[in-house]
Amino acid sequence: MGMTESEIFDDLKVIARQTVSIFKTVRDEVENQFSELSSEERHKVFLLIVPFVADLFTMGASGALVGEEPDPGVKSKRKR
Repeated sequence: MGMTESEIFDDLKVIARQTVSIFKTVRDEVENQFSELSSEERHKVFLLIVPFVADLFTMGASGALVGEEPDPGVKSKRKR
């Protein structure tokens, strides 16, 4: 059974909230870990980290994460 537009929109809102939360967490951690740096330098550190976080989202969306469990609905095509 397919999802309604409302359910899809609700799922996208949850994903957006989680994404913002992750970036906020990274920002807060940069502020904490590099508190001795100036605000401009902390911002540069954050901007250095952001592409790696974005890459993790891309890998997760494409199913390329290492250790991901195979889909139980897909049968192996091994020859015996």
